[in-house]
Amino acid sequence: MTQTKAQLVDLSVEGVNANNLNSGTVPDARFPAVLPAVSGANLTNLPSSGISNVVEDTSPQLGGNLDVLTREITTSTSNGDIVFTPDGTGIIKIKGAGSTDGTLQLNCSAQSHGVKIKSPAHSAGQSYTMVLPDNNATASKFLHVKSITGSGATAVGQLEYADTFTGSITFEDAINENVFAITDASSVALDPDNGMIQTWTLGANRTATDGLTAGQSMLLIVTATGSNYTLTWPTMTWKGGTAPTLGGATPTAIELFKVGSTLYGATVGDLG
Repeated sequence: MTQTKAQLVDLSVEGVNANNLNSGTVPDARFPAVLPAVSGANLTNLPSSGISNVVEDTSPQLGGNLDVLTREITTSTSNGDIVFTPDGTGIIKIKGAGSTDGTLQLNCSAQSHGVKIKSPAHSAGQSYTMVLPDNNATASKFLHVKSITGSGATAVGQLEYADTFTGSITFEDAINENVFAITDASSVALDPDNGMIQTWTLGANRTATDGLTAGQSMLLIVTATGSNYTLTWPTMTWKGGTAPTLGGATPTAIELFKVGSTLYGATVGDLG
């Protein structure tokens, strides 16, 4: 059968419709020796020369939410920080999900433990702001709301490290006092900071000095032992006008309190 040139099928790669490639292979000789160059001109937001690495895009912007799946956002820079920079009055939000309120977890270095800061429940209706303390952190202080701006659920509270309560305080449960055993010595400063209840067993005749500040008080329980050791008191004012006589091996309880610069004492009595 004789065919004209017009009836001949173009068997070069350029002339083959991909829909007709159902099976088989195409011989290498049918491919051109040089493939066309890829042009970045058809890729939006990329330089016409193309990019080899994502890092070459110096101002990337997301077209949707970033789903990290099971991955992490990290840095390979030695001791590098990861910085979040909101714009203007913008903030960084930790959103809640479903019935779980927004939670920030701070892990230990081994990633095996973590502590959490969590938002109040939705039902609380709270949107307040707590500003971290504006004074130095020191030992034996507690967090205290120093001042409030605004009111209600949107109030802004300024925290501080404090050692003094102001206003009215209600304790619903028992207060457990620290009972401090004084280390016996020839001279001991009586200091309520060691505990509101203190015991002292005398090993010889001893001297007590005033370590109280105005407004402080303490209960001192002294045991003079069977040797009937004596205790010399600091300058102070006693209820009844005289210092107590210690009860020897029977502990004697004395209440001490300071008003202004005057130290007062009142004998509770022997505890036996």
